[in-house]
Amino acid sequence: MWHEFIIINAEEIPETTTYLLIKGHEVCRVDNEIIVNNPLFLRGFKTFKVSFKNPGEGLDYHGNTIIPTSSLEQFISNIKMAQDNCTDVAISEQLNELLAMCKKAQAQGSYMMHFGL
Repeated sequence: MWHEFIIINAEEIPETTTYLLIKGHEVCRVDNEIIVNNPLFLRGFKTFKVSFKNPGEGLDYHGNTIIPTSSLEQFISNIKMAQDNCTDVAISEQLNELLAMCKKAQAQGSYMMHFGL
């Protein structure tokens, strides 16, 4: 089972997000075990759940999450903390890919979208 992430511009995000947004975007897939075993993915940074009308915190485990540019620094910090505690090579590679995508989004002033289980 995978959680998927994309970089997206704020103007591309419709009133209600769906999995169809993933089409045409580079996708970073992260194994569910990474999310489940790192509670910092589920809290500690401001997000929106499914739409901009639903502010929240952390990733929506079962749904879609909008991660605004302003939250990427904290999300990046949380990913780095997960890396520090990681001993599995495959998980480390997935975290590195996610980290690189987040840094790219931050440099572009873009958002990230998370598609949960």
